[in-house]
Formats: sequence, structure tokens, C-alpha cells
Amino acid sequence: MHCHATKQTIIHIISGSIVLKLLNNMKIMEAGDSFILDKQVFHAMRARSTGAVLLEIESPSYKPDAIRFADPKDRVDKPYESKCKWVVWE
Repeated sequence: MHCHATKQTIIHIISGSIVLKLLNNMKIMEAGDSFILDKQVFHAMRARSTGAVLLEIESPSYKPDAIRFADPKDRVDKPYESKCKWVVWE
């Protein structure tokens, strides 16, 4: 469960389904569904089906603004663990 202090995120489900969890709510999302997460909205996602594929668009693209509320990997209050990497397709 985390939020982003400075950016909005669009989640679009390409195939399969996921559970989008918010602090006081949860939403089942299926292929074709989209959802806009405003900045500072805590959220977490989990696949409901094998092979679920989603597109996540962040604006601005800046990973270190993540604020973790809860994390099964014990990363709460720790900085983002890696640098942003760009992939160039040829």
C-alpha cells in the first residue's frame, strides 16, 4: 500500500483481472477497465488471474516520490530501491 506525493497514475487493464485496493475500498478491474489515481491516494494492486497484464502511466515519471503505508517486503519508511531505467526498443 503506497501513494505518490507528486504524480497521477492511470491504470489500464490489458488482459485478465486485478484487485485495486484503496485505503477504504477495493475495486475489481477487468480487461478494458481504466482507473485514474490522483496524487496522494494510497493504493495497492494484485492479480486475480494468471497472466494479468496492465499498463501503468505515471505523470510525472518520478519513482522516488513513493510513500509506503504498508509493505510485505518491509520497505515502509525506506527510500525507493532502484533508479529509474529507460528501455529503448530498436
